Amino acid sequence: MKIGIIVYEEDVERATQKATDILTELCDHCHDALLCMKADSKKGQEFIKDRMATQERSFKNNLTSLRKHLENYTNDELWNQRYADAAVDCIEMHHRAWQVGQYAGSSIYLYDDDGEGIQEPTHPKNVLEKWPCLNVSEYDDLTVYVVSAIAN
Repeated sequence: MKIGIIVYEEDVERATQKATDILTELCDHCHDALLCMKADSKKGQEFIKDRMATQERSFKNNLTSLRKHLENYTNDELWNQRYADAAVDCIEMHHRAWQVGQYAGSSIYLYDDDGEGIQEPTHPKNVLEKWPCLNVSEYDDLTVYVVSAIAN
């Protein structure tokens, strides 16, 4: 699975290292960072847009499945798993609910400078603009990079 990490750093080498450190925190089976690019470059923008589109598809797919499960059974049927179908569907429903609520892992395709999973469309805008609402000056002299990596 291809993921991206948006980081603030002074240069490409430091950005790649920071992304690698975040990857190490996120998962045991992540490969090293593959490509580091400025987030405002054409390639960087395309990569971020692609990861967010993948995130949106995954989110909507999981929600669609979750809705189906919730519509087909009562709360008691899902809780008690009375029917063979309900037991199997209940496991699937729990999995889909877990994926919708993830902040890291198999349903997250883009991470921010703190290693937090980007789950919704306003988050990358704040990250790319260095959180202007927070008035954080420590990022002022740093460049915004996006680093691609492969996670298993």
